[in-house]
Formats: sequence, C-alpha cells, structure tokens
Amino acid sequence: FSSDDDELLRQLKGEGLSWDEISDRFPGRSKGTLQVHYSTELKPRPETSMNSKKRRR
Repeated sequence: FSSDDDELLRQLKGEGLSWDEISDRFPGRSKGTLQVHYSTELKPRPETSMNSKKRRR
C-alpha cells in the first residue's frame, strides 16, 4: 500500500462507506485485504492507561 492508498482508505472509511464500496475504489485488492490492512495499520487505537497495562501482566 502506498501512502496515497492509505490516505484514501482512511478517508473513505471515515466517510462511512462499506467495505464493498471501498474495494470498488481499489482494483486488484480484495475487501478482506483492505479490512486487514486498515485494522492492523491504520485504525486509530485508544491509548491504554497504566492500569490496563498492569492488568494484562
């Protein structure tokens, strides 16, 4: 994925498009590939507090 791809993916997801609609904008990429890339690389994650980090230990 290029930085332009990442920017477009963030924008389209932010606009509330479905994964089917988003995948139409990325020829050659499956909706599953886009979902995984977004979830693992682009999706904003809430910051964890010190308490939640301690609980995981």
